[in-house]
Amino acid sequence: MKKCIVCNKEFKEIRSNQKYCSHKCMDHVYYLKHKKQIKDKVREWEINNPIRKKINDKKAIEKLVDQGYFKKAMKKYYLKNKDKHDSRNHTLNIINAKGYNPIELPKDFYQCKDCGSKENLQIHHEIYPKSKKEITDAINNNKIYYMCKICHKKAHPHS
Repeated sequence: MKKCIVCNKEFKEIRSNQKYCSHKCMDHVYYLKHKKQIKDKVREWEINNPIRKKINDKKAIEKLVDQGYFKKAMKKYYLKNKDKHDSRNHTLNIINAKGYNPIELPKDFYQCKDCGSKENLQIHHEIYPKSKKEITDAINNNKIYYMCKICHKKAHPHS
């Protein structure tokens, strides 16, 4: 057993001249030896790539978001798919009983319809009903159900 020269942790040496217990300790020593050169290279890179510096600035990010590009794209998508969007929201609220009386769900509802997995579930709609009664009927008739992420992706190969 040998002791690391940085953290004094004991380690089993793999090579005969090994001084460090891990890459982290080795990198720490390298950084201390070459600190000035590393900082100079970073400063030079920031001068040559000013956009990177702007992106790290929170105010610059907020400014880009406030320009409305994202909002416009989302509004366009919403208007194009309003019925689907509203149906998805109502379905999720009904299943989670948010603002609605809880409904009785099928016993196997909280598992993937294809493979039976109970992890990484997503709601799949074959139809997009609007009212609570229509959504409840769709759930009971297996038109709205959960699928795992993998099976859901297979069901929607275009997206």
